[in-house]
Amino acid sequence: MHCLQSASLQSRVVLCQRAERPLSSASQASYMNNNEPSESPRKRLGEASGVVTEIKAIQQTRRLLANARERTRVHTISAAFEALRKQVPCYSYGQKLSKLAILRIACNYILSLAQLADLDYTPDHSNMSFRECVEQCTRTLQAEGRSKKRKE
Repeated sequence: MHCLQSASLQSRVVLCQRAERPLSSASQASYMNNNEPSESPRKRLGEASGVVTEIKAIQQTRRLLANARERTRVHTISAAFEALRKQVPCYSYGQKLSKLAILRIACNYILSLAQLADLDYTPDHSNMSFRECVEQCTRTLQAEGRSKKRKE
């Protein structure tokens, strides 16, 4: 008898073609016993390992897709920080600020601009003067510049 095997992600199916010559009653009984659900443990183990392999392949594909999404997300955030970095003032020419420093400076810069428009965006609603906002922004810039120099 000639058997063709086909594997899918959901289940394994064995398709069998009829033999050219008729089977004897002993051969037919043997054939029926071998294809019942109570197959030998060795054969079932082989089928299980095939399913495990398929599951691992699916998991690996999912992991690769998740990694690609995470890489894209990180690149998008980095590009946004780079665009913000170009807009905020820096302490010295050529200084590359950390992401945290960029956020601190941007927040102080926004507070200064808001004060120019007579808006109070301070967390405690202290209504700082424009001069105080600029001084706070300058202190942040200088502190970030000094901390960068210490790290180098």
